[in-house]
Amino acid sequence: MNRRPIRVHWLAAALVAWSGMLGSRPAAAQAPTAPTVTGTLQLVWGDPKDAGVPHYHAFVTDAAGVVHPFSVDERDQPLVATLIQANGQRVMAHGRELPALLGDGRQGVRVPVLDAVSLVGEGFHPVHSTAPAWAVTVRPYAVILCKFSDFSGEPLPKQRYAELYANAPGGADAFFREQSRGRITLAGSMVYGWYTLPKTRAGYTNASGEADLSLLTTDCLGVADAEIDFSRFGGTAIHLNSAIGCCSWGGSRTIALDGPSRTMPIMWNMDWARAAVIWHEAGHTFGIPHSSGPYGAVYDSQWDVMSNASSGSYLSADFGRAGSQFMAAYKDRLGIIPDSARVVLVSGRWSGVVEPHSRATGRNPQLIVLPMQSTQANVWMTIEARQRIGVDRSVPGEGIVLATIDNGRSEPAQIVDVDGNGDPNDPGAVWTVGERYENAARGVVMTVDSLTANGPAITVERTGTRVSEMAALARFERTGMSREYVANDTNVRRDSVRVLASGQWTITNNALPSWFQLFRREGTGNGWVVYGIRPAAVPTGRSVVALQLPAPGGVSPLPYTLEVGIPTGIAADVPLLSRVGGRVPAVANGFVTGTDTLRLVAGGPWSSATWTITASSNVQAFEGTGGIFATR
Repeated sequence: MNRRPIRVHWLAAALVAWSGMLGSRPAAAQAPTAPTVTGTLQLVWGDPKDAGVPHYHAFVTDAAGVVHPFSVDERDQPLVATLIQANGQRVMAHGRELPALLGDGRQGVRVPVLDAVSLVGEGFHPVHSTAPAWAVTVRPYAVILCKFSDFSGEPLPKQRYAELYANAPGGADAFFREQSRGRITLAGSMVYGWYTLPKTRAGYTNASGEADLSLLTTDCLGVADAEIDFSRFGGTAIHLNSAIGCCSWGGSRTIALDGPSRTMPIMWNMDWARAAVIWHEAGHTFGIPHSSGPYGAVYDSQWDVMSNASSGSYLSADFGRAGSQFMAAYKDRLGIIPDSARVVLVSGRWSGVVEPHSRATGRNPQLIVLPMQSTQANVWMTIEARQRIGVDRSVPGEGIVLATIDNGRSEPAQIVDVDGNGDPNDPGAVWTVGERYENAARGVVMTVDSLTANGPAITVERTGTRVSEMAALARFERTGMSREYVANDTNVRRDSVRVLASGQWTITNNALPSWFQLFRREGTGNGWVVYGIRPAAVPTGRSVVALQLPAPGGVSPLPYTLEVGIPTGIAADVPLLSRVGGRVPAVANGFVTGTDTLRLVAGGPWSSATWTITASSNVQAFEGTGGIFATR
């Protein structure tokens, strides 16, 4: 499947934000970014104190542990959407180094501008990540309180920060436990500080007036390092005693403290951040993007803390306002809605009770998924129920809420608001008993039949659905995996990949090697493909097997590519392309506008090798080490 870089247009305003990004330990070493860098992508969201537009930082950590920062134009939704999907995965980032609009004595620094990203190896994150037997996720945060050297004020007492992360009303641990029915917890979080930073507030402010996150990470974690064993924590939350720039921030960064260099979920909270802001930024550290209404205003929806984080009930002067629970689509992304509470309706009719988030018992579905009649596998609708209980006590209404989900947007989940009045929080966005939603273009008719003790009873019907089109939505939950084994491993290693599909499906593999075995290859609807690997039968080097979901109508679904390696220090690996024969549409009298990429795996063992691309007359290699080419 072709993965084409997304080209964008840049304005000077997007260049300023990275003028101060020169970090050192404890964040991984950071250097000026080359035009093309391969490594792990880490996305950071920035959220203003008041309504506005979100900001984004992108970091790529290469194999040597060097962090390369990129500026991101927040107005380019296709690029941001791609970054959200590729977050935490290995990418090839294509950037440009342009002169920055600098001041403050920093002349000569060049700002890396992100131009495009291409996936390397594994595919995009799944849209539904529930495993067959899912365990509790425990993520304790090291909460670090840092004050600037020229400002001694403390916004809240240290004990109050402990309460903001506790399993108690208003606490982040309690919020995530309620979200997930105990499947996600922040138990073990501890508060440290206050520590005094070595620089003034201005010393951590870049030329555009924004926070230099790399320098703040380096210095805040550095002054706390003697007291904190970072290997005990699954995340870090920095709290500052004064604000810099627009935003509090949430995402992840590479750090190298108390163990090997690793990706660490991290928040940078300004002095104004209170309970719901912490919940929102913590959501970003889990990779959850923003949601919104359908009007292009990111922070307008009170149905989800990942949109409006301060619309809920007032807690106290120190805790601020609460937000609401995550929308069902994002709970599904986290894997906290079990399969038994999830219905996928492609055709026909379904009637039943939908349990509200806030009082789910597990006896009825919490989420109805409606794939759209489109070859875009990442577009669908959801139906959920909301009730004013617990964290959700301040949602705008009680009843059925619909949303459209499109991973091509920077806010994938958007509330359906049928009155189109610009307000996604009024009765036009919630359906109650006797009300009907009908959309012929989407092939959906939904009525709310009654209200039961466990939630609204609804009937949903798919109309005008062509099964052959819907079957094209069949896809794997993830699109690739790489594993390494030792040569003498004789155990059969079982693994599985989930199929999201309609109707019956059969997995095909055109060249089954001796080391690969399919234990389950057929199913109906959503199901699991179980396969096994015999490492002892894998030849030295990299070996690849590709599973394929056949799709009606000639639409190619995402493949699942399993790449297995047996390293050796004796002989160099045979160079291996990660896919064979990708096809690019060509124009008869000129170059196509797009390019394509493929991954070259070479080295011995997996480290370094010299290779060149030999191309025919109709293929032009753009980069001798990156595998980027175009057809003509």
